[in-house]
Amino acid sequence: MAIRMLIILLLLALCSTLHAANSYDVKWVYHVSQKPERVRIDLSLDSGDTWKNLGLGLPSHVGTNTFSYSLPDITENLSDHAVIRVMEMRWFGRLNTIVTKQIHIAGIKFIDAPDFVTNGVPVTLSWVAAGAGEFVQLSYLSITDPEWQPMAVFANTDSDQGAVTNSVVWNVEGLPVVPTMLLLKSMERPTCHRTIVTEIVDE
Repeated sequence: MAIRMLIILLLLALCSTLHAANSYDVKWVYHVSQKPERVRIDLSLDSGDTWKNLGLGLPSHVGTNTFSYSLPDITENLSDHAVIRVMEMRWFGRLNTIVTKQIHIAGIKFIDAPDFVTNGVPVTLSWVAAGAGEFVQLSYLSITDPEWQPMAVFANTDSDQGAVTNSVVWNVEGLPVVPTMLLLKSMERPTCHRTIVTEIVDE
């Protein structure tokens, strides 16, 4: 009876990387044939030093239980050292079984992105990333170029809880003078990316 509850993060069993602005199911299996217990689910972004409660007093029935949670699209949520835990709550609020799973909350979040850029004029791009690796690629898409066109590769420093801001000076050259979508994408993990829409003008 030492282990009375087993957390099964079905999504995380295949991949422990989550992405901000998406919704996920936390699934756990409860094995005890007694009256339903209640659990709490918490998230840590700093390897368990501090915790944020996601759900409290959630019913836990025998079999598979599910709790859905949407990760807010904010810089502070990006972390390579996140942990999710499910804790069984017993009478008088006493906590019993605790099960944890280390996860990565990957993503790219622009800090400074221009509403328009001018051909021939350098512009500063700033972003925060987690799980993006050492390099990111900048590409563009427009009505005159309907396929993503790579333009530059920048060094990237991943951060924990949005602590590190990356900044580069991008030399804008030869872009079509139309509304354009820019894509900043991890070279190692293509699902880790961010797009913005900007206007291209000539000097």
